[in-house]
Amino acid sequence: MNTAEKIQQLLDSPSTSYWLKSALRALLERDPLDAASDAEVLAEVMGARMNEILSKAQPGRA
Repeated sequence: MNTAEKIQQLLDSPSTSYWLKSALRALLERDPLDAASDAEVLAEVMGARMNEILSKAQPGRA
């Protein structure tokens, strides 16, 4: 399956969140390099946020 097919599968899936579908549509309008770079930054920041929240919720974890 190529990238276009994967994207279409996500857009067609009822289990894909509205937010992700909207983000995919917006990113498809942009330069692919800029879109990928911004998506990587977003994933990194949200991953770090999640780790901070989880570490606060689980005493003894750094």
